[in-house]
Amino acid sequence: MIAWRVELESFVLQARDRDIRTIIIRPALVYGRGGGIVAMMVQAGHQHGVIQYIGTGENRWTLVHVDDLARCYVAALEKAEPGSLFIAADDQVMQLQEIAEWGSRAAGISGRVQSWQLEEARAAMGVLADALALDQQATGAKAKQVLHWQPQAPSLIDELTGGSYVVTH
Repeated sequence: MIAWRVELESFVLQARDRDIRTIIIRPALVYGRGGGIVAMMVQAGHQHGVIQYIGTGENRWTLVHVDDLARCYVAALEKAEPGSLFIAADDQVMQLQEIAEWGSRAAGISGRVQSWQLEEARAAMGVLADALALDQQATGAKAKQVLHWQPQAPSLIDELTGGSYVVTH
């Protein structure tokens, strides 16, 4: 799914040899401001009365709020050495089923979640289904240490319980 990324990132990092300051930031799953994959889940739940998650829902997603991601980009521009690579991830790691359950509350359908078989999801969503089924754990420790970046935005649970994802009827 992302095999292309290795070659592209290598090309970008090698550009520093041509007097170009290159930095790569790999974001975790981005949430916040009512957007992204989480918004798609909440809206689908609101529309269909259930939030579906792929497989068992035990796969984990590492997260980063869009505002914290923006702060990471700024910190990288100010402090990163050319040819640096960072992962922008806060300390939240949640299972997909847990995200779906919190999302169901935001959608106004508290607790109405359902497993979706990968094959069925793949038929409806294509390769995005495979991406959503991955166990995606990463750490932003390097960005925190080197860039002195500290995530400070609301957690995903805060956003789902009283923030940008709550569906008003």
